[in-house]
Amino acid sequence: MTILPKRTPALSIQRALTNVVFPNVRLASVITVRCLSDTSRSSPSTASTRHTPVLLTEVLDILQPRPNQWYLDATFGEGGYTEAILRTCDCRVIAIDQDPYAIEKARQMATQPEYKNRLFPILGPFGDLSQLLQRIKSPTTTDPHLPLPPNSLAGIVYDIGVCSSQIDEPSRGFSYLQDGPLDMRMASKGSQEVSERDIQTRLGRRTLPASVIVNNFTVDQLAYLFRTYGEERYALRIAQQIHTYRQKHVISTTQQLANIIYDAVPHALRQRTSGAGGGKQRRNPAARVFQSLRIYVNDELGELTKSLEYALDLLMPTGRLAVVTFHSLEDKLVKRTFQKRLSAPTDEVTSDSSPRLTYRALTKHVITPSKAETKSNPRARSAKLRAIERIPSPVNDPSDS
Repeated sequence: MTILPKRTPALSIQRALTNVVFPNVRLASVITVRCLSDTSRSSPSTASTRHTPVLLTEVLDILQPRPNQWYLDATFGEGGYTEAILRTCDCRVIAIDQDPYAIEKARQMATQPEYKNRLFPILGPFGDLSQLLQRIKSPTTTDPHLPLPPNSLAGIVYDIGVCSSQIDEPSRGFSYLQDGPLDMRMASKGSQEVSERDIQTRLGRRTLPASVIVNNFTVDQLAYLFRTYGEERYALRIAQQIHTYRQKHVISTTQQLANIIYDAVPHALRQRTSGAGGGKQRRNPAARVFQSLRIYVNDELGELTKSLEYALDLLMPTGRLAVVTFHSLEDKLVKRTFQKRLSAPTDEVTSDSSPRLTYRALTKHVITPSKAETKSNPRARSAKLRAIERIPSPVNDPSDS
């Protein structure tokens, strides 16, 4: 087994674990486990309530949608941003998501009269943005706007993380409050998945559910994973408790893992709430571990890095990109990517008549939700919004010197 050095950079952990050997991996047992609380569920999309995206007003203020322009929602999810953009003006939106249920919603939405020929859903991870955009099918054979050329998008929005419907549906394997298969792959249908081949077909590559990670990584690897991606203070204690448990049992459900974590942390942290009468909410002891596994399983930081670099090149002059994150690692990654573009030399001139392009920050500091928003939607409390704009920069005239 590969032992990760303690000072391995966060973004190197995927590469460091690439060569890990998984002995005795029982994929059938960890993937086909049904939700113990309800094995008769159908598509999660049929049971969700109306979704309000985080910082929606602020995102729209940044994007300022304009008629006859193209926009990209790189994380369609419940479709809140996409719907709001399309309702603002007569524009077009490309909606990307690797969640098959999310794209199913997007396709249904695209058939509605008000969105017909204006919404283009694409199934796949946003890290493959360059390849995914080649799949866009024109509503008419003579549409001059497709395929999209470089510098053609007026706005792009990312909402990084897991959406409410994924958390609330136990069969997806994201929830530590309800029992389900320990999956956590965005591209998986969880307990409704027929075969691993279907997931591989959607993504174009093989992926591993969280159960394989939990049952096969060493104590050092698990502790590093929890500490790096979840900033978990008791990472080593939890990893050791997992190792002890898996000597006798395969960890295949979310409640198994949540209970192991609960037993591993100090007693004082096992209380769900603090204050009389169940007042102020305290973060669940399992939250950080589940977060770290989700980030690793879906390679969220690696996918975000690839996607942002390509997305910034897709912006037209005056095009804007907004990113909503929920974790410090994601926010730091976005900040570094933006700073790199802000400090980079002006883009090369593509022709004598083409303007040089550069960037400017639209958010000097991160934008966070208001108290009213966090009160109505507690999941918004950790959200941070950053935005950047691509702008034309005058070509220097030699006669001016």
